[in-house]
Amino acid sequence: MLCALVFRCSPGPMIKGAIEVAAAIKSVHPWLPIIFGGWHPTLLPDETLSEPFVDVVVRGQGEITIVEVAEALLAKRFLDGIAGVSWKSRGLRQHNVDRRVEPLDALPVPAFDLTDFDAYEKLSGARKIGYATSVGCPYACNYCTDMVFYKRRFNALSAERVVSEMTELVTRYRLQEVALLDSTSRSIWSSA
Repeated sequence: MLCALVFRCSPGPMIKGAIEVAAAIKSVHPWLPIIFGGWHPTLLPDETLSEPFVDVVVRGQGEITIVEVAEALLAKRFLDGIAGVSWKSRGLRQHNVDRRVEPLDALPVPAFDLTDFDAYEKLSGARKIGYATSVGCPYACNYCTDMVFYKRRFNALSAERVVSEMTELVTRYRLQEVALLDSTSRSIWSSA
């Protein structure tokens, strides 16, 4: 049973596709909750909720929050007790308290087993995955979104976890590329 549709949105032109798809789906299925998360909704939750096709905003680190939102939606409960959520209730915008940032090592391993690597290979011609080893940044660039949420905090997986997960991913799924998608670096490791 589908309980919601979730979009992760960055500021800039990347949000255009999410807006178009969310608006189209909401016009066909007005009962389906549309959830936006990521940098743009975190920075502008009230503005994001002002759109008629957005019902919920997950602010900040969303790994725990989105699970709690999904559980509440499935149980038909209100979202008022969930930290890190902004939402609409009877047409009014509600903003719950911020969720405390968790160390990345405290979060569970992503469900990589739900990824269809064969389908991605057919589309792209390669077996690859994006993998983030950290979030945040220790620098103080005044134009950067990391300053707003992470406040110059660098939150990284332990080296042991990175090596273990990457080795497992490459071996189990026969990956040819692992793109490191950290805030402070953009690089690709290739097994070829």
